[in-house]
Amino acid sequence: MRCFAATATTCLLPSLPLAKLLTRRKPNIVYINADDLGWTDPSCQGSDFYRTPHLDKLAAQGAVFTNAYAPAANCAPSRACCMTGQYTPRHGIYTVSSSARGDAKDRKLVPTENRTELEDNRVTIAEVLKANGYATCHVGKWHLGEDPRTQGFDVNIAGCEWGSPSGGGYHSPYSYPNCEQKEKGEYLTDRLGMEAVQFISENKDRPFFLHFATHSVHTPLQGKKDLVAEYKDRPSSEAHNHPVYAAMVHSLDDNV
Repeated sequence: MRCFAATATTCLLPSLPLAKLLTRRKPNIVYINADDLGWTDPSCQGSDFYRTPHLDKLAAQGAVFTNAYAPAANCAPSRACCMTGQYTPRHGIYTVSSSARGDAKDRKLVPTENRTELEDNRVTIAEVLKANGYATCHVGKWHLGEDPRTQGFDVNIAGCEWGSPSGGGYHSPYSYPNCEQKEKGEYLTDRLGMEAVQFISENKDRPFFLHFATHSVHTPLQGKKDLVAEYKDRPSSEAHNHPVYAAMVHSLDDNV
């Protein structure tokens, strides 16, 4: 299995050229989208406080692009661009919610009218891969409409129009499409990781595309208590010194 991972400013790609992969058995594709992860947060990108051995391993085995940029400044437009390969003027999602967000007195221009959902007629990477025999699955944050299954995904776990974790945040109880936990004690990033692994296990004998889009490390900042306590005892730096955020990065890496 070849894994593709991305943050806002760093892309990790497989070590074999894509052309070679495509001449063999169709490669499995795992696209990891970490929400709001800073470009220096993984250890391989400079952090000596946050521990990310699994992301580091991906980087060591593949290629790291350090001069890459998000196609937009916040969640929904970036995701729309990555899903479609189109810039914001094409798909019309410029920002989150209304384009007139913020304080009107600070607004120097009348903003372009904003779409809040990706139109179904936009062709996504999932639709292209599905048409070529792939099983497709979205796990985690979608933020481009009510249901990613209208955009080429066979399976949807937790994907909906919400941009931030709902209910108890990262700690259950919470309720997402096909991802519900009424009891306390479950951590959202762990649950999404478990769902991703289950999809891989069930589709290991056929080509698959998994969009693993964690809510981590988007606010609210909530880590697992044992990890928060662990990072409180670690020496920190000026740039990386937040035990709760560190615990969230750690959980993200665990589930990678």
